[in-house]
Amino acid sequence: MLVCCLLTNPARAAGPMIDSLFTLTTTDFSERPVTLVAMNDSVVTILTADLKQQDVPLADVVQLTRVVPRADTTAGQGLVLALARGDRLIGTPRRIQGQSIVWAVPGMGDLSVPIEQTLGILRDATFDARLTETRAEDEITLATGDVLRGIVTDVSPASISLMPTGGAAQAVALESVVRILLASPPGGRPESKAAPITVRLNSQSVIGCAKIELSGNVLTLTPLDGRPIKTTLDAIESIEHTGGKVSWLSARTPTLSQHTPFFSGAFPARFDRTVTGGPLRFGSQTFARGIGVHSRSKLVYALSPGDAVFRTRFAIDPAFGYANVDVRVRLDDKIVHETKGFGAGVMSDVLSLPINDAKTFTLEVDFGQGYDVQDRLMWIEPAIVVK
Repeated sequence: MLVCCLLTNPARAAGPMIDSLFTLTTTDFSERPVTLVAMNDSVVTILTADLKQQDVPLADVVQLTRVVPRADTTAGQGLVLALARGDRLIGTPRRIQGQSIVWAVPGMGDLSVPIEQTLGILRDATFDARLTETRAEDEITLATGDVLRGIVTDVSPASISLMPTGGAAQAVALESVVRILLASPPGGRPESKAAPITVRLNSQSVIGCAKIELSGNVLTLTPLDGRPIKTTLDAIESIEHTGGKVSWLSARTPTLSQHTPFFSGAFPARFDRTVTGGPLRFGSQTFARGIGVHSRSKLVYALSPGDAVFRTRFAIDPAFGYANVDVRVRLDDKIVHETKGFGAGVMSDVLSLPINDAKTFTLEVDFGQGYDVQDRLMWIEPAIVVK
């Protein structure tokens, strides 16, 4: 259930409150600027641009994104705590307390996260296929390339304590660590429920919620398996109805994420960022959802029985004038769309491809006419529309 409180009437009398101005996207993918007024488990109440109050069925809502994204000095800073349910908490480790990791998130304070739901700690939000692998021991990869294995017994802002098998605990300086992959629980991780609401902060932390409640400028988030968390509305970049009819591809985990350079270099796909880690921008538009890739790129996804239509656009920033790529979409390895010689400065038409009974689909960006020079493509708002 999703619950929010009604904002006070002065917002109507004096004009929209800046902190509540969002762009509403509905399931027909139309967009309009609105003021967020109230929400519950069936409707979203908004003020339109002409200050008329309107109820929109929650089933028709895809997301609310801030009209003007806020600059946030914490964005991209800190480590990424990756959770099995898809949450991404950007911040600083505090300590291990019982069966939980205490993690400091800017604007939210210290959060207690169950270890059994934690996959690992990363330097950035780039997809790492090894997160979901089964492993018997915790694994720390150092900047030198060395790998340490054992049991992580504690964490702090400065170091990680690791106890090797048959040895004494040793402190590892956090600044020397590239990533930490946690061992799988003996009985396996509990099955993760899909969050009906996903909240994204300006700092790029992502939290799946069972419900949210808004009172004035104070937003209370209730995670699926945690205590309520308080933050302010101005710390929020977007609120997504992830339990609705539209499933963003960047929120799904591919079964294969592969980059093959023409000569050398590594450009793994990045989710909700460009391939170099920046915001997804094309001209004057900024997009919250998308995938940044570099040729040659291949992303493979498994499809579920309820998946009905795949929808996306794609573009290359006008700054990359030498870019030239071939773009393909495959269903069960059959090509259902192909654009050859795609270059910079053009946004593709919207692709809307019926999935029918396909089991997998693949997004490919191949070398075009210029090797792989500046071939940095953005899949813009790729989504699965479910039945």
